[in-house]
Amino acid sequence: MPRQCRSPGRRRPARPGPGTGIRLLALAAGVAAAALAAAPAAASSGEPGHPGAAVPLSIAITSVSPSYATPKGTVTVSGTVTNTTAAAATGLEVQLWSSSFRLANRDAMNSYLSAPGPTNVDLPLPKSIETLASVPAHTTKPWSLSLAVSQVGMTSFGVYPLAAELSQFGAPLDAARTFLPFWPGTSASRHVQPVTLAWVWPLIDVPHQTACPALLNDSLAASLASGGRLNQLLAVGGSAVGRQADLTWAIDPALLNDAKVMTARYRVGGTATCFHASPRPASKAAQDWLAGVQSATAHQDFFVTPYADVDVAALAHRGLNTELASAFADGRAEAQAKQMLGQAQRTTADPGDGPGVTGPIAWPAGGIADYGVLESRRPRSGP
Repeated sequence: MPRQCRSPGRRRPARPGPGTGIRLLALAAGVAAAALAAAPAAASSGEPGHPGAAVPLSIAITSVSPSYATPKGTVTVSGTVTNTTAAAATGLEVQLWSSSFRLANRDAMNSYLSAPGPTNVDLPLPKSIETLASVPAHTTKPWSLSLAVSQVGMTSFGVYPLAAELSQFGAPLDAARTFLPFWPGTSASRHVQPVTLAWVWPLIDVPHQTACPALLNDSLAASLASGGRLNQLLAVGGSAVGRQADLTWAIDPALLNDAKVMTARYRVGGTATCFHASPRPASKAAQDWLAGVQSATAHQDFFVTPYADVDVAALAHRGLNTELASAFADGRAEAQAKQMLGQAQRTTADPGDGPGVTGPIAWPAGGIADYGVLESRRPRSGP
């Protein structure tokens, strides 16, 4: 988001109170789970230090219970060892690895998962070892180890490395890596700063209109009707729960325009020269949906995207800043001209502006705004 990294209005850090620890812990566990889902963290890493390489004997972590560690707690880590060879494997040993140093950020977590060699961020735990007498040929055998949190030395809230190494006769064969969130307890919650979250609720769809007056097809009708995607998004976001969450709507003015076209008799399809489109009657669902949008934005924060939610990053990287500026201007103009939103949308953030006022906002593809994208959206002064 250029200029501001929060959505507008009523976003203040709260003091830690009852339940704050659980919410923060859920956030840490969520971060770990998200990274775990993004890569085969708990699966075989090939061989120690070589993630992804296929080996005859491999190890995987299949569960961690409970899902987070506490100062005096014990965590049970379970998994499997697989032997893909034609002979039984003997002399196998599984050992847990962890660290008293937390992973500082998502980059550190990604590096831990993908490092091609030893990570230098975890150490073997001498008291967490299991010997497997034999794993028959073409067989998978389970293992389970207990980890006493006190032996690791975790002290600060955060996410820590956790690995299981498979060795044979003392020689490392394979390793699986994952994460272990740590919660120091409610007594330490005053030292943990809660994360301020902002819900951004999108009302965005693919473009349904080009240069011709007719819509490309009639798929928007089903989405706006009861049970449709956009209908449900509006219903949930505008509900009592949505209002309580202080969510911020992200609205594409092109979608408003397409729905507005449907409130009177409209046409769909046709040729590239705008002939032979099929007529449709006025849509009551589109009328009701637009009324719902206006009602929701009368009481909840919102911002409008560039027209048709253009790919901000792609335009910025190609130096098409004029086209990008036009998309923002067209979006604001369309939203204001049609008067389909419930409160005046201000488009610049001045020092004297109060809560709910935001500067130009965009979300690049994949959610990543690099320096080039941010620079393209930086307000400029002078000629």
